[in-house]
Amino acid sequence: MAVINKEVRLTALERQKMLYDLHCKHCINWNERNNVKYCPGCAIWDEFLKIGEVLDNTISDREESA
Repeated sequence: MAVINKEVRLTALERQKMLYDLHCKHCINWNERNNVKYCPGCAIWDEFLKIGEVLDNTISDREESA
């Protein structure tokens, strides 16, 4: 796999980390078992899904030639 848009990918990763630090880290519903699944009543789940789409769109399945 190859990254095709590094700037967009880094921005999405920074946003994901910020959301985790500000919301998930302190959420009473978050725990190690459900950290990749929907938490009941999550206010930012849709935003995480959008970030996932951005991350998926910034990689390529085939290796790019150097």
